[in-house]
Amino acid sequence: MEPWIPITVAVIAAIVSLIAALASHRQATNARNSAEKLDSRAHRIARIDREVEELRESFKGLMTIFGNYSDPEYTSKCMALLEMLIASQGATADLEKAAQKLLGEMAMARFRPTPAGLDPTELRAAYKQAQKALADKRQQEATDK
Repeated sequence: MEPWIPITVAVIAAIVSLIAALASHRQATNARNSAEKLDSRAHRIARIDREVEELRESFKGLMTIFGNYSDPEYTSKCMALLEMLIASQGATADLEKAAQKLLGEMAMARFRPTPAGLDPTELRAAYKQAQKALADKRQQEATDK
């Protein structure tokens, strides 16, 4: 047997091992990047879900006691809940504007001898738009590649 044959086989085996190691490293890196992307997306979706829940709970709390706003005890609570709604992560500019308007009307109603009815229709519409915006944002996040 020629002396160069075992050396050639060893060199070829070493080259093949290096190529396999590089390919394995590349696949591991790609898998890690893919997993990080999925994990990041899952965190972003979870954050949006928390924003939706926070907004829903703030609105629900407000609507639960809104009918009693003319009672001084509940007026303060309603106003605080409106502020919480404005401070929610998912609040939009329209929702903030509608809540601010209702806050002003509620503050003025406290000083009237017979409080007029307050209409939460604009606030409700703005709330629904904010929830839709969050749902759209979540859908986009879930389908982004």
